[in-house]
Amino acid sequence: MKKLNNEGFTLVELLAVIIILAIVVGITIPAVLNTVDSSKNKALGVAAEAAQTWLENQALLYNTDYTAADATFISSWSAVATSTGTLSTMTVTSSAALMTLGLKSTNVATLTITAKGNGRACVEIKSVPAKSDYFVSKYWNTPASATANVTAKTGANNKSSHC
Repeated sequence: MKKLNNEGFTLVELLAVIIILAIVVGITIPAVLNTVDSSKNKALGVAAEAAQTWLENQALLYNTDYTAADATFISSWSAVATSTGTLSTMTVTSSAALMTLGLKSTNVATLTITAKGNGRACVEIKSVPAKSDYFVSKYWNTPASATANVTAKTGANNKSSHC
């Protein structure tokens, strides 16, 4: 009669490994999700900085006279102040204007631009679509529906450095 091969893992050993893996996964997943949320929030700040940089480059290029800015700038934004030749506070929702700033209307719904003098600009992203790459429930209010735009909570990195 042949002897059975009793080499291998016991049920207790397998359960111990499964329990250890479950603990490791339980610790790792929240940390990874927190890192993803933080990255999205930082990406939003980078988008605001990029828009600010573009505006400030326009100010340098046209000697702070936004009325002489390039055709894309003029055609995209009708709220350019003509009396003083500087950019006043405006709210931007136009997808063409957002594209001029390097932003997608699928990621940013509304932003506010305020001239700070000396060619400086403050860019604040006011709302994003609920399905935006930047939407994180920790930093944005709860959307009314899946297609709604949401406004920022305190702590959202939605302003450029000159705000």
